[in-house]
Amino acid sequence: MPSTAAINRHDEDVLLTSSSVRAVTQTKKIPIPESMRKEHLGLLLKLHSSCLSQHQSSSPWISYPQILEDVVSQVRRSTSDWLFSQVLIGDHGIHRYLSSFRHIFLLSFGEWASNFIQECSAWGKRSMSPAINQNRKKPAPSTDGSMRPTNKAAVIFRQQELNALLIKSSLNTEAEDQLLGYSLLVEDGPTKEYPFSDILLRNLSIVLTFRLEWPVDLFINEARLITYSNLWTFLISIKKTQASLNNLWKTLRSNGHQEEALGTYSISNKGAQFSDDGDGYQERLVWRLRSIMLFWIDNFWNHLQAHVISFHYDQLIYTTTLDETTTTSSSIKRLSRQSKVKLDFEEIQKAHDVFLKNIQQGCLMTSEECIHVMHDILQTCTDFCELMEKMSEEGEWRKSKRRRIRKTAADIVDEWTRNDSTSWLNEVERIQERFTKCTETFFGLASFQPPDVKLNGKIDILLMQLDYNKWFSKPSY
Repeated sequence: MPSTAAINRHDEDVLLTSSSVRAVTQTKKIPIPESMRKEHLGLLLKLHSSCLSQHQSSSPWISYPQILEDVVSQVRRSTSDWLFSQVLIGDHGIHRYLSSFRHIFLLSFGEWASNFIQECSAWGKRSMSPAINQNRKKPAPSTDGSMRPTNKAAVIFRQQELNALLIKSSLNTEAEDQLLGYSLLVEDGPTKEYPFSDILLRNLSIVLTFRLEWPVDLFINEARLITYSNLWTFLISIKKTQASLNNLWKTLRSNGHQEEALGTYSISNKGAQFSDDGDGYQERLVWRLRSIMLFWIDNFWNHLQAHVISFHYDQLIYTTTLDETTTTSSSIKRLSRQSKVKLDFEEIQKAHDVFLKNIQQGCLMTSEECIHVMHDILQTCTDFCELMEKMSEEGEWRKSKRRRIRKTAADIVDEWTRNDSTSWLNEVERIQERFTKCTETFFGLASFQPPDVKLNGKIDILLMQLDYNKWFSKPSY
């Protein structure tokens, strides 16, 4: 065989097919058809005979690699088709895996995702509690100032804790008993592969992955799995930000309720004139900023799930389904109908690759600039929630809401001497400016994406929803 035979682009598929055939053979349940053996043997004999006759015709360095590549392609195609028809059926059907990835990686199971975010939030607070950590050896801070685990034992322990939370959060939800093969990995920090892995837990970067084993590895390789994991970190970050903004309303309202009731009672009974020297502005600023952030996050999340993920997932299911009457999506019904009597393995792989590409483009994950600005938007919202929760715990939010009837000399002196009393308010104003700048940058980047990205992501619809009533293009604050 000439050493220059070039079949590098098929190496991965050839090895994958051979390992799958070996797995099938070892099960001793699905014998390899004798007709396929004879067909492959005939191709190899043809290859051998062509090699012997090459010295009488053209140069073997030119023609032999072409013949070899053609034989390999035929063997690979026939073997893959047989494996697909015999293996990826029933409990191991391709739609079972696609449905699982849609529900778990792409967060179709919303209740489970919300439970998992709550569990992670509670776990993060417990792990950072002084009472929990006082007997533990304090890890050295990382370069970004976070307290990430610095030894292998700590990483393994945290992974075990988080994977326990993964299972716990699925109880009494649609995801119960559906997480077999899924697990969480603790990363050293946000990387180029997983830029959003640090949003869910501020001091820890986690990634959801799936155990690749036969037969799912017939059409899912490591590169495709990384894409799914990256999409999960992105979507769970949006969902976590949405949950934080919703919970912030409960936190601030519950902590300020008594002060508001006291103020109302004093007005009705004493008729005093209340001072609004900044208190009203502080409260309006906080509530307005929270509403704007939640408006942006809600629309972005709903758009991704409805107009991007669901749409392209329906297209994928249509492409890989023999019985076209099972598809009910109106968008899919408009597709051209054709007779599909056989599922081609390579066509299914291609359809799945197109699906992942469309989802990435629809989520704007193919643009480094968009990834950076979306991370900044989510991080800014998270910073705002953490700041206000801290102010609520320390009582500063209650002080800003308390309306005094009259000020004593001690109160006036205290206001003059405590210059840091409104430092948190200045921080809120800085967060508002940063959020406005980030969203304006996002609008600009999204508006000038390539046509295929705008089409797959339906970016025009997203921008129209976000800019409803000129909410962002003409800000009034």
